[in-house]
Amino acid sequence: MTALRFIHGWAQSSNVWHFQQQFGDAVCISLPGHDGAALSDDWIATLQQQLPETPCILVGWSLGGMLAMQLLVQHPGLQQRIRGLVLVGSTPRFVSVPDWPHGTSPEIFQSFVNALQGESSATATLSRFFTLMLQHTGMQRSDIRHYSRIATNKTTPPQTEMLKLGLHYLASMDLRSVLDSIQLPCLIIHGSDDAIVPVSAAEYLAQHLKQSTIKTIEHAGHAPFLTHADVFNQTLETWCQSL
Repeated sequence: MTALRFIHGWAQSSNVWHFQQQFGDAVCISLPGHDGAALSDDWIATLQQQLPETPCILVGWSLGGMLAMQLLVQHPGLQQRIRGLVLVGSTPRFVSVPDWPHGTSPEIFQSFVNALQGESSATATLSRFFTLMLQHTGMQRSDIRHYSRIATNKTTPPQTEMLKLGLHYLASMDLRSVLDSIQLPCLIIHGSDDAIVPVSAAEYLAQHLKQSTIKTIEHAGHAPFLTHADVFNQTLETWCQSL
């Protein structure tokens, strides 16, 4: 199977892809300031540098999916090398505005901005965000703690400076007008109960990415590759083999 390059989301770690390690040639890219990676304010350049020279498939989750889309738009030549794009819990615009009702509510988003600017510790903020990712999946607190132990990097948490940069990106980036320039096969995977990015955002992507397939995972929240790994992995493998 073609090599896979996984890109995690805001405030997370490459550890989130724990259940995807079964894929042979899979590399999990850490964003700047995450998992001990060097700081950088040019995340697109960082991603480009970590792509192989041989064909690969990009798998981007949430913010990671937005970055993957931006990478392909800014560097269209990469579309000759990248065989496919997988968008998980992603969106062309993260925060809701009057002409975009498919995003995170401004109030929830601002609460994370305020937490990082105030005296709240980054650790507490990240714990709250992780709980929000899973809160609509009917999980008990013990389940959330279990997935948190698997998916987070307690030893090397993300740098606060990079968390703030990520929030600025999420607040300002709008990819709606450039989606038609992505001319490669796309798989869109979304949890039906995603409390952070509504499933309607995935439906919008499916309508505007010309070569796209959408898979909604029932009863999953924002991280279906964690909570519904078997369904996620089977969907990903089947699609990759079809390319």
